[in-house]
Amino acid sequence: MVTLAFECLNASSALRCVHVADRFCQPRVLRFSERNPNVNTLSALSRLIKRYPSLLAFTIAELDYRDAARAQTLLDVTEHLVHVQREFSGKTESVRLRQWAKSVGPEEWKAQRIRGFGLSGFQYLRMLLGVQTTKPDIHIRRYVSGVIGRAVTDVNALALLEQAAERLKLPLRSLDYAIWSESARKKKRKRQHNR
Repeated sequence: MVTLAFECLNASSALRCVHVADRFCQPRVLRFSERNPNVNTLSALSRLIKRYPSLLAFTIAELDYRDAARAQTLLDVTEHLVHVQREFSGKTESVRLRQWAKSVGPEEWKAQRIRGFGLSGFQYLRMLLGVQTTKPDIHIRRYVSGVIGRAVTDVNALALLEQAAERLKLPLRSLDYAIWSESARKKKRKRQHNR
């Protein structure tokens, strides 16, 4: 669960690329997990963060990261999830969080009111919790815009892609991955061509 919170923090920041996440986020999460083996729930993570004199002190000491605003987002997401999972039955926090993620839709992201945690972060959180959905990143917007011939908002891109996946009888996450992979390959080919 703690890894989930850190991944969502990463997804809601500018560090969305897989290679950056591999170099930046994963080593920090691994170090954090090794140093804090008993922090295995979001409640425990919230308590640990609050033991520090400041959010910045937490991110420096525990994550080797210097960003108080990201730490505030992490704490806010963590506390929100601790709160909402209590409304569901289940033996574990992760079971209750999966139930919550399936019960909400993308249109509910604004209700979270968490600064620095937008629709993409909200959708990525739901994906990490097993929901068959996607997050409307630049790759998705470009693809959908290219298909329909006009610019689209994040919400429009998500709605249109959900409809397309349903019509094609494809898992939405598989469609998301195919679009992302194709976009990354195009970018790589373009870089190689420009050399």
